[in-house]
Amino acid sequence: MKKSVIFGTTAVILVLGSSLGGGYIYLQHQLHNRLDAGIKMLEQSFPGSSIVYDRSVTNVFTRSAILEKVKIKGQSGQLYTMDKLNIKSGSRNGLMSATIDNFETKIDSDLMMNNGQIHVDHIDLNNFVPRKDLLDIDASGKIKSVYFSKAKFDLLNLKNITMKLSSGSEKIAIAQYQIKNYGLDRKSDQTLNDFRYYDKVNNRDNYFNIQSLQIKDLSFAKFFQNIEYGKTFEFASDEPKLFHIKNVELKIDAARYQLGDMQISTEKDGKNRLFRGNKFDNLQLQTDSDPRLYALKQYGYDQLNLFGNLSAQYHYDLQEWNLEPFQIGAKNIGNVKINARVKGPEKPSANNEMAMINDYKIVSFTMHFRDDGLIQHLADLKSREKNESVDQIKQEWIEDLQKPDRDFPELSKQAGNAVIDVIHHPDHELTIEVNPDKPYSFLDLTSYNASQIIDHLNIKVHSDSKH
Repeated sequence: MKKSVIFGTTAVILVLGSSLGGGYIYLQHQLHNRLDAGIKMLEQSFPGSSIVYDRSVTNVFTRSAILEKVKIKGQSGQLYTMDKLNIKSGSRNGLMSATIDNFETKIDSDLMMNNGQIHVDHIDLNNFVPRKDLLDIDASGKIKSVYFSKAKFDLLNLKNITMKLSSGSEKIAIAQYQIKNYGLDRKSDQTLNDFRYYDKVNNRDNYFNIQSLQIKDLSFAKFFQNIEYGKTFEFASDEPKLFHIKNVELKIDAARYQLGDMQISTEKDGKNRLFRGNKFDNLQLQTDSDPRLYALKQYGYDQLNLFGNLSAQYHYDLQEWNLEPFQIGAKNIGNVKINARVKGPEKPSANNEMAMINDYKIVSFTMHFRDDGLIQHLADLKSREKNESVDQIKQEWIEDLQKPDRDFPELSKQAGNAVIDVIHHPDHELTIEVNPDKPYSFLDLTSYNASQIIDHLNIKVHSDSKH
C-alpha cells in the first residue's frame, strides 16, 4: 500500500483518538468538542484538506466515537472514504483502538498506481500507543511527518484488500494481512493469506499467487526506522525465527514456477550455537524457462520437481559452520546429501565473492548421491538415439569408465569403479569424501596444481549400499 495512504490514515486515527483520551470521564458535549477540535487540528496541519462525515455517535462510558460516511480530502486533492470509522480511547497509557469499514482511495500521484484504486473491506487496529514523537509538529502546530517506526500496537489486521493498478489489466487481491506486536522494543509476527496478482494485458494472463505466508519474530519497526533516517539495516542473525510460505504459483508469459511448501527457521542456543533450517517441497521448474536448465531439457526433462532440507549450525566457540543435514533432490532424477564442516565467521567480512572464497576454509566434506531414475533415463535416451539396447549402452559406459585417466590414475580408478557399481546396483550410493590435511580456503587452493589439490584435500570416491 502506498506510503501517502498510510500516512493520511494514521494521522487521522492518531489525532482523533488522542482527542478522546485522557484518563477521566467526559460529558457528552465535551466529547463532541474534543472530536471537532481534533478535526480542526488536522485541517490546519494540512492546508487545503478537509474531513466531513454524515453522522457521528460518541459514548462517554466507552470513550469512543463512531463516524459514518467519512470523506477525507488531502492537500493534493487525494480523497479517502470510509463507510464507518470507530475510534476508542483506552483508560491507561493512552491506548487506543480503531476499526474501519470499507476504506477506499484512488491513487493519482504514483507512476505504478496512477489512476489506480485501493479498497479494504475491514481494518482493525488494537492497543495503539499514540506516542508524542510519532508526529513531527512544527511551531505553528502543523504536522510535518509521521514516523511509523515509533508507532506501537498489538494488532493491525486488514481483510479483503484489492488494488487495481494503472494499466487497468493488473489487479492485486489479498484476503488478509496481519501484523502483531509492532514496536521498536518488540519483535513482530506477520501473516499474509491468499495473495493474488494477475495481469491480463495483451492476453498474457500472467499471475503470482501465495496461499499463505508467515513471518515470526522480526524487528520490523527497526527496519522502518532505518528507512526513515536513510540508513541501511541488517536484521539480527537469529531473525526471523520462522519464515513459512505455502503454495506459490508464478507465471510469466510461457514460464511457470510452483512451490508447495518452504520453511526457513532460525534459533539461537544462548551464545554457543545458531541453528538455521530451510525445508522445501514440490518446487517445480520448467527446464525451457531458464537458460541454466536447457541442458536438462536436451536430456528429456521438461520439468524439475525439487525438494530439500538445507540445515546448518554455527558454533560460535569454534567459529565453524556444520552443514547437516544438507540435502536436495529431484524426483525421478536423484538425491544429493552433504555433510560438511567449514571454518569461518558467521557472516562474510564483505558482501562479495572474494570474501566468500577467502573467509571460509573446508575442514571436511562428504557428498552422497542416490539415483532415482537418472541412470536408467539416460540409458533409455541414448538407446533410442543410437538404436542400441539399453544393456549395450551401459556396457559402453562401463568400458569407458574402466580406462584410467593419465593425470589422476588412482582417483579416476576409484571414481570409475564407484560409478560402475551404481550402474549395476542403482540402490547403491555414490560417495565423495574430502578430508584435508588442514583447513583450506578456495583462495589457498589456487596456489596448487590439480594433482596437489587432490593430495592435500585427500579426495576419495567409493560406492556403498544405502543405509
